[in-house]
Order: sequence, then C-alpha cells, then structure tokens
Amino acid sequence: MHRSRLGYRSGLLLAVSLLIALPALGQKLTTQPGGVGGAVPTFRIIAGNPLTVHVGSDGSFQVFNVTVPGQGQIYPGSCTTLADMGIFADFGGILYAPNFNDHVCGSATGSIGTHTPWTQTSLSAITGTGTAADPFTVVIVLDAGATGIRLTATVTYVNTENFFRISKAFTSTAAASVTMRVFEGADIYLAGSDAGIPFVAPSSNSPGGQVCTGPAYTILFIPITPANAYSATGYSTVWSQIGAGALTNSVGTGCIDNGAANQWDRTIAPGATFTINSAASFGTIPGIAGGPTANVPTLDTKALVILAVLLAAIGFVVVRRMLG
Repeated sequence: MHRSRLGYRSGLLLAVSLLIALPALGQKLTTQPGGVGGAVPTFRIIAGNPLTVHVGSDGSFQVFNVTVPGQGQIYPGSCTTLADMGIFADFGGILYAPNFNDHVCGSATGSIGTHTPWTQTSLSAITGTGTAADPFTVVIVLDAGATGIRLTATVTYVNTENFFRISKAFTSTAAASVTMRVFEGADIYLAGSDAGIPFVAPSSNSPGGQVCTGPAYTILFIPITPANAYSATGYSTVWSQIGAGALTNSVGTGCIDNGAANQWDRTIAPGATFTINSAASFGTIPGIAGGPTANVPTLDTKALVILAVLLAAIGFVVVRRMLG
C-alpha cells in the first residue's frame, strides 16, 4: 500500500514535471549574465522617429520601431537594454566580439564559441539634432586586446529614415601588417516575431529576413562598403559561421528562427586606417539597399532606340497623310 502510493506520487510528479518542461522544448537557449570577462556594457539611447537605437559600449545594439510598438527588433525582443547584434573582428582565429555574456537580458550567441570581448575604451554622449545635416551621433571606441588595432564606430541616425548607419574606422599601431575579417550581424526579431524567411536584396547583396505572414516587413544589414561575404539563415548558423571566421553566402529557406551578417576582409599596415560603412534597416527596403527610389519606369538603351524608331515611323505616317 505504502509503496503503491510512493509509486503513484513519483509518477504524478514526473508527469507534472514533463508538462512544465514541454513548453520550453524547442525554445532558444539563452545564457544568463555572468560572463567571460570584460566590462559590463553601458549604452546610449538615440530616441529618434521612427527608430530608437540603443548603442552599447561593447559594440552591440538593440533597435525599436514605432510601427512595431513594445518589441525590440533584435533578439531578445523583450529586452530594453542591449541585444544580440554587434560588430566583430577575427584575427587569425582570435575573435573579438561584444560582451554578450554580461548583457542584462542574457544572450543566445552561444554558437559563436570561444571569443574575447572588445576592450571598451569610450562611449560618447549623443550629439546632433536628427536632421540630415546634423544627424544624431554616438561614437564607440573599442580596442582588440593587445593587437594594436582600434575600432572607432560612429553611429548616426536621421529622423524619418527607417535605417541607421554605422561607420567603422580601424587604425593600427601594430609593428607589422595585420590581416583581419570584420563581421556585423544579428539575431533578428522580425516585427515582434522570432521567425522569419531569410532574404538577400539582390542588387546590393544585403542579407536579412522578411516576415513569414502579415504585412510586408524586412530587416536588412546593408553593406554600403561592398562585403566579401554574407549569410542569411538560421541564427545559430550565422553565429557559428562568425565563430569559425568565415561566412558562406548561404541563404536559408522556410520560416525559421533567423539571423544575418556581413563580412569584410582587410589587411591593415602599421599606422594605417581603413573605414567600412554599413546600415541596418527596419520595415520597407530603403533605396540604399537597392529598393525602389521612385515610381518612375526606366528603359535601357535598346528599349530607347526601339521607342525612337517607332515614334519616327508614326511621325512619318502622320506627315504623309497630312500631305495627301
């Protein structure tokens, strides 16, 4: 009797435990804060319209769009501090990255593998008024450990635009030339959903994703400076590719938990500087990503020649009829 009750209770407890665990099965594994070293990042908030951009002292970001109230556009979408988007650089297998492990909301970037947080040097106050002539501006300064490479990232935003820009200037005080790969990527949270359809804007090779259902909404990472490679696929695959030091120009299929990234390959000489410009857009595809800039049809040269010949022929017929 006693043993039967114990067995019954054990079975009941097991069943309840399984029921509690079931909703979590298949969910994204998020690492809670408690990191691998580096300073806990601070951030500035560019409170623009329609975008609000959180700029982290560790080179990470979170973005809000007034068209999708209450949800960040980078995972974790509920996080109102910093999220899983950032700038990375790989030096022969040593990867420098944002300090995701000390983000307040945790992080799902575990697939990156072994990495070193950027040394956080400074984060400026917000300047500018948000106009095209005087954009909101925040400057992040990061050092790649003792490599002699410094990143100065200038983040700018102009009100009414659905994208913000990141200008990444790298300088070297190293004694010899340094070969590196720069990455910029994110685990995107499309219009409040962790699922999306991977997408690449063909004219600019801008990777990102589009919503699975509902009104059209696209997140893109736009290589204003042309990239050497990109990836638009499952978020964990994007992170693992960055961790391995190379994107594969892969585009995933179906409605999946997706991410996207760009890659630029560079060699920097002692005392030299190079700059990489990019943007991130949220909503419609902007003209800088090869989207439509005007509702005016265009014709190529061959079509214009054919049109000119047709008009000339029509004019000839009209003149003949007028002359009798």
